[in-house]
Amino acid sequence: MNILHTINGHPAYDGGPSYTVPRLADFLAEIDGLNVFLLSQSLRGEECTPSSGLVDVGLINSNTLLGYKYGFGCKAAIRGVIKKFQPNIIHSHGLWSPMSYWSSKLAKDFKIPLVVHPRGMLDRWALMHKSYKKNLAWITYQKKILKEASLLVATSGLEYDAFRDMGLSGPIAVIPNGIDFPLVNEFEFFEKSKKNNSKSILFLSRMHPKKGLENLIEAWGSINLSDWVLNIAGSGDLEYEMRLKQQVASLKNSNSINFLGDLRGANKRDAYLSADLFVLPTFGENFGVVVAEALSYGLPVITTNAAPWEDLNQYKIGWCTDVGINPLISTLKEATSMTDLERHEFGIRGKEYVQRFNWVDIATQTHQAYNWLLGSLDKPNFIY
Repeated sequence: MNILHTINGHPAYDGGPSYTVPRLADFLAEIDGLNVFLLSQSLRGEECTPSSGLVDVGLINSNTLLGYKYGFGCKAAIRGVIKKFQPNIIHSHGLWSPMSYWSSKLAKDFKIPLVVHPRGMLDRWALMHKSYKKNLAWITYQKKILKEASLLVATSGLEYDAFRDMGLSGPIAVIPNGIDFPLVNEFEFFEKSKKNNSKSILFLSRMHPKKGLENLIEAWGSINLSDWVLNIAGSGDLEYEMRLKQQVASLKNSNSINFLGDLRGANKRDAYLSADLFVLPTFGENFGVVVAEALSYGLPVITTNAAPWEDLNQYKIGWCTDVGINPLISTLKEATSMTDLERHEFGIRGKEYVQRFNWVDIATQTHQAYNWLLGSLDKPNFIY
């Protein structure tokens, strides 16, 4: 079985699909009889998230932002890969891009089943961003692509509901993202907590208005936690970062907030290990990989019901609250008032819960979806 994966870009400095798509391709390529080709764009030879040696990777290099934005070369590149690689299925990741458009157009031309994986690009917040252009694209081509796709993939029940609410009635597979599990001693988190008088809450994600950082900073300024610090890790638009730092500077407790910058590799691991709680007060997530990552490090997590993490409350591994400043204040007070032992127990349960996001299992489910599309397997129970 030959599978062509397409994504508009997967730069190494970015998270989200830039991380999850290459990792999915890696683990799919480890399945016997499955050949994977990953086709993407690259702007000015930027470093892309590496793939394993089992995945064939093609990059459409653009020297100009205009060429990248309008996908010059995408049509010819996809057509060339189809003729040479002869995919049984085209798996397209993301929406609103030339790569997505030409993947669907050429899949139809060559009569190849098309899987579309929107990866959060249909959630309410995403649709509000550049809404005029997206409304026009939805009317002219995007809705038609999604309705004609052989299969849509949602990463959560929340995203599945969003698809149905938009009138998409075709088959949908609900398959979550996976994560890379850390090698962390089970009691490392608890031992660290007992030794430190000052405790910390970690935010680690892209700095973007969607992530709720302004609410978090305002909430933090409204509570007095003398023995806690808030560490903010991530990067984003420089103007937005400056606005956040100005907001922090206006607080009476501004010295309890630290900006750590963009963290990767060992620095990212150390940030998770040195934290006592994790927070992502988001306005919208189709999955939220950092939530799963934090749980894998034994961290209780605070997030909002705009992300698909209601299980945090059910399994007593964190808090999934309403969006807004007041619910965040209440939850921060509750979480920071817990004893070290209580947080440790939350963390142990979280590490057990998050094992379901193993990449091997995610790749296996995706392979089953492919086999169902090609008529060699009965419909799996995660396809609706």
